[in-house]
Parts: sequence; structure tokens; C-alpha cells
Amino acid sequence: MNLGDKVIIKECHSMPALVGKEAKVVVLVDPELAKYPIHVLLSGDPIKIGTSFGARLSKGPFTFREDELEPVDPNHGIPEIFTKQ
Repeated sequence: MNLGDKVIIKECHSMPALVGKEAKVVVLVDPELAKYPIHVLLSGDPIKIGTSFGARLSKGPFTFREDELEPVDPNHGIPEIFTKQ
């Protein structure tokens, strides 16, 4: 996964409302330093998040492991002729 990749959130136990949403990778952290090393911002409408001060709308950033995300365009639009072996 790379910065700028578009992804679909396929798993999120703490916030099920995020599942199925499209997002963009904005930060990558060394996996040895963070349990959830990939930070994403939602591409569409913000979601409502409950806080101790009431609800608020947020687009992120939200953190994930790589296995919780599915790349939408993993080759960054590189023409197929250059990616074939």
C-alpha cells in the first residue's frame, strides 16, 4: 500500500459505519511502531461519531491494518503493458 492509494474499508470492529466506505491513504507508519499503521481520510461524506460532548461529523483520519483495507486501484493507473511480466 502506498500514499495516495484509494481503498475500500472492508473491516472495522470499533466503527462498523466505516465498512464499505471509500478512503484515501494519507499516512503510513512503520508497522513495528504502530498496531494500525495506515491512516486514511474518507473520500465521500463524513460519518457521525459519538463523543463525550455529543456527536460530530468526521472524515478522519482513521487508522487500519493493511488486511482491513482493499485497494481500489493498486497499480496507480500504470498502463497494463508495463505491469505484465
